[in-house]
Amino acid sequence: MLKVTAKDFGPIIDGTVELKPLTVFMGPSNTGKSYMATLIYLLTICSPVYGRYFQLFNTDTRSPYRVEPLLDVSRNVLEETQRVVRSWAMGLNTSAGEYPQLTFGELPQAIQGQTNSDLSLLLQSFVDALDEGLSSFFGERKGLTRRDTGQIEILLDQTIPPFSASLLADSRSEQGIQSKCSFDIGESNIVFHPGNLNRIKYHTLNSNDSAARDEEYFLQFFSDLLREAVHQLFASFSLEAFYLPASRSGLMHVYKEVAIARMGRFRPGITVENPTGVISDFIRRMLIMDRKFLKPQESPLSRAIDLLEDSVIQGRVEFEETSDIPFPEFIYDSKSGRFPLSRTSSMVSELAPVILFLKYLVGPGDLLILEEPESHLHPASQRQMARAIVRLVNAGVKVIITTHSDYFVSQLNNLMRISYASDRWLKGKGFERADCLKHAEVSAYAFRWDEKEGGSRVFELEIRKDVGIDQDEFALVANDLYEETVSFQRIRVK
Repeated sequence: MLKVTAKDFGPIIDGTVELKPLTVFMGPSNTGKSYMATLIYLLTICSPVYGRYFQLFNTDTRSPYRVEPLLDVSRNVLEETQRVVRSWAMGLNTSAGEYPQLTFGELPQAIQGQTNSDLSLLLQSFVDALDEGLSSFFGERKGLTRRDTGQIEILLDQTIPPFSASLLADSRSEQGIQSKCSFDIGESNIVFHPGNLNRIKYHTLNSNDSAARDEEYFLQFFSDLLREAVHQLFASFSLEAFYLPASRSGLMHVYKEVAIARMGRFRPGITVENPTGVISDFIRRMLIMDRKFLKPQESPLSRAIDLLEDSVIQGRVEFEETSDIPFPEFIYDSKSGRFPLSRTSSMVSELAPVILFLKYLVGPGDLLILEEPESHLHPASQRQMARAIVRLVNAGVKVIITTHSDYFVSQLNNLMRISYASDRWLKGKGFERADCLKHAEVSAYAFRWDEKEGGSRVFELEIRKDVGIDQDEFALVANDLYEETVSFQRIRVK
């Protein structure tokens, strides 16, 4: 699991969150929930397994290996690699399916040193991308810190394999982020693709290849080694990330006008090198949506999609491609008719982008950040939305939500409780195993304002097996409302 700590970042004095399959942020408005969520999103899209954030919209591949190795292999290291790999390959019985795992720590020191050197360069590119991203997503650095403070500190920590990074930014300086990264992949298993093993062995047994061909094979060996090391080092980072901001309902109502107004900058197929935050990312995602990426009916996410369309919006969200406009037109198809989203209710326009992202973009292993999933939803629909979120988690999607709804959290707690029920009980109550949420897969955090310090602190909430997420945040408000109501009963109505 990945832990992220932020200090003096926006309104946040300090706070640490550990990401689990479902991570819930709760607390009053303007306490830093979106700041923390955006930071996690930025860390994900700047990581080497994802690629620099301005490549966010490259839809050519979903491969985790989007970064070219920064290889500058010395002759001595290359010769050492050739000797070790030849000896290793000769002992492989690949025809019998023998594809052993190599531990990084078992490789010669020269190979480890070369790989660690390249990893350090990649980590520096990660920090550079994050430095640029902070300005692009949050504005000038001087506006990132709380009043009367001058430094932002961001800490990353991953236990398996060990990886930690400390990033310090001075809002009074334009020198960029100072970084301190440490990593240890010595205990990680480096797994080579069978095709690579066969190529190495074939090359070893055919010594007539030219020297240039010989060098090419072992440079490829280094390439495979580095890419696998990067992938394992950033194992807690998602390969893809998607952010659905709280303002998505309004954006869908003016989507066409915004797209036309900014067509010169956001034309599909043109690389955009300077995004201006999650809202621009959201609009850009909608613009590049392509029908060919529609998931089949039996996809892992289909149960969540069906629940939202059948039980909440009672219709289908689709898009049409027309020749007169170079971007998709989104349609709500219901029993009442077909309507553009600009003429639908706020509930439909709120959920439409969620459904579209699930149909065309989000997949198992991805990170989905969803702000206020309860927005514009009746309490009954909020309960169904919570159920759909659980189905996403069980389909392998990592989800972060920010919420102000006690209905939503109470439904999540109920879905944790029924995880202990039998299949027969679930069926009798109209639930499926996909609706059950395991306590161990949930983390929840309260963002609480500290009036004296002029900022918020983040507290981890207990997840109890018999209760679920602690709801004291809502209980305090309910109690105040009750006491106020009782006191107002004394007012004589004339």
